Amino acid sequence: MLVFSEQNLVLFSVPKTGSTAMEVALKPWADIAFYKHRKHTPVGRYQRKIAPFLKEAYDLAPDTMAVIRAPLEHLRSWYRYRADTLEVDFDEFVQAVISKTPPAWARIGTQHTFLTGPGGALGITHLFAYEAQTVLRTWLAARLGEEITF
Repeated sequence: MLVFSEQNLVLFSVPKTGSTAMEVALKPWADIAFYKHRKHTPVGRYQRKIAPFLKEAYDLAPDTMAVIRAPLEHLRSWYRYRADTLEVDFDEFVQAVISKTPPAWARIGTQHTFLTGPGGALGITHLFAYEAQTVLRTWLAARLGEEITF
């Protein structure tokens, strides 16, 4: 997660959506960067802990943004990420992910859960499709005042 004070913006790092490349490219503009185990902070935790801190400490109530992938591509990315340690094919991986009691290696969460707060309300002001990189980069360039390359 990156916080941009001047641009009044928070970038959420949704797992398996190219967030590491985005963070590397955007870090020069960020005032606050959460890394390691805080990098993938979901919206609910942000709303409970970080947003109140930003408001109290810096008088910020930033817009929020995130990138999501098409559901099947999101699953493919998780499968590729975990394939070295799995002895299942992609179809078996998908079945395990959507089962009522997934094994530990199939507990990947959902983009929807990551991006919603209490009560299931979407907590993102600006949501971009991973597959529409030109739209994302154009919007970021306008917001940051400079061309962005990932």
